[in-house]
Amino acid sequence: MKYTFHIVDVFSSTPFGGNQLAVLPEAAGISTEGMQKIAREFNFGETTFVLPTNDPANTCRVRIFSPRAELDFAGHPTVGTACALVMKQHVRLSDPVRLILEENIGPVTVDVAQRNGGFHGTLTLSGKIEAPTAAPSPADLAGPHVFFFAGNLRDGGNLYARMCAPALGIEEDPATGSACAALVSAMASKHDFGGAAYRLSIQQGVSMGRRSELEAEARKRDDVVTSVSVAGPTAYVASGEIEVPPSALVS
Repeated sequence: MKYTFHIVDVFSSTPFGGNQLAVLPEAAGISTEGMQKIAREFNFGETTFVLPTNDPANTCRVRIFSPRAELDFAGHPTVGTACALVMKQHVRLSDPVRLILEENIGPVTVDVAQRNGGFHGTLTLSGKIEAPTAAPSPADLAGPHVFFFAGNLRDGGNLYARMCAPALGIEEDPATGSACAALVSAMASKHDFGGAAYRLSIQQGVSMGRRSELEAEARKRDDVVTSVSVAGPTAYVASGEIEVPPSALVS
């Protein structure tokens, strides 16, 4: 059976930059094992599968797979999937448009707008945001997923970051929205930051030849972080069809 796919580059305004993503916009009927095999076939950092909603108030359900495992949530696939659906008009197009994606962690909001002839997505996580209260242990620091960054950590600062996640089949990630969201949340949670909003501009993937540009923001109320957002452009690259054998379909 043939399934349509779209390829987009997330956190880049032009093709062949940012973080690659394959999106199957109508993936009903593919088994979990089949989704994992398709993600391994594309071999991008992540591949997403768009399914009917469980709650009619939401836009769609989205499952996210790296080459080795399913993820409950990830930043660049969430932003990229929302932008791809709007680009190809799999959702009603207005400017801006809000999509609510059902992911394994729950509903995730993405606002998609057209800017400078392209598409720009803003992922927002609301509610009380938990931040670590102590330094990580040596075992944690020696773990399979490591996010490095350097630069100006003051509000409004610019950072350069790198991310390695070999256990997920990703030797190095060109753009990691979830890690950038965690970083701004942790920094805004510090007691020496008393403002209402903390923002960082983050470059990633430069040394890989896939420059990514991310804008991350954390908002506080009564000294508690209440929401985190990560935003950036998404560039369209290609569309096509993939032949999915019966063994990869729900029986």
